[in-house]
Amino acid sequence: GSPPLLGGPRPGSPGSVAAMAAGVAAASGVGSGSAETTQALVAVRELEKGLLEELRNVHDRCDHMQGVVDEHVLRPLQTLEQHVEQLRVAGDKLEDRSSTEGTLGASTTAAGEECVSRRLFDSGGGTGDMAAEA
Repeated sequence: GSPPLLGGPRPGSPGSVAAMAAGVAAASGVGSGSAETTQALVAVRELEKGLLEELRNVHDRCDHMQGVVDEHVLRPLQTLEQHVEQLRVAGDKLEDRSSTEGTLGASTTAAGEECVSRRLFDSGGGTGDMAAEA
């Protein structure tokens, strides 16, 4: 019945590595009061402090890199995306206006042709005798 090594403080919390080391020492039969055990625990605590400091440094570097990526990659991409969307909307409006003008132009042309043909027909041009009118 040795004590479980995974029980105890949460990994990464101060004292968790030292607690595991003490559990290993107790399970292996090394006396808890011996000088060797004390030295081992002090060394493990120092290692844990160093690891925690390195972990903080890694987190700081990650935060810094996230800021750099946000500033130099994501924000310019968002700006570009906004410009593309504005151009798309402007293009849609231009296309709508162009198709409306095209429809309007076709309607105007058709109305003009109808008017000319009515005049010709009403004035006798519909009979094919345009030279007689002139």
